[in-house]
Amino acid sequence: MLDGVRAALGDQASVPFQPGCEDGPACADTSGFDDAVAAARGAAATVLLLGTRGTGGDGCTPRSCEDEGADRASIRLPEAQYTLATRLAGAAPRLVCVLVHGGTLELGSLLRDCDAILSAGFPGAQGALSQPEGCSDGSGCAACA
Repeated sequence: MLDGVRAALGDQASVPFQPGCEDGPACADTSGFDDAVAAARGAAATVLLLGTRGTGGDGCTPRSCEDEGADRASIRLPEAQYTLATRLAGAAPRLVCVLVHGGTLELGSLLRDCDAILSAGFPGAQGALSQPEGCSDGSGCAACA
């Protein structure tokens, strides 16, 4: 997704990257939250990727991973993902939340915290590059500093 945003904006804007959840969707390691909030303060807009991932690899929890035949235990995201969105909403002038997922997600506090919500599904390798193309028309859906 980051490469897609950078490609869509070209040299029109700087697009820094700062992970909030250092361990991916499980979001058990929140040590990056303060740096993510600091980066959001300096940006014109912030794009936050939230959601789940497939079951392959380490770090899966019942809320963070899903796949065919491997449903999540809840439609809620890991709680720390909601917390990160709330913290970024307090720092970023505009917060765009992109949901990467295979199944239904509970939006909950994201409805309050995100200025825009884009559901990307599991877009695949090339899909992640194409998502930002639909948002780079000045609609406020691209991160720029």
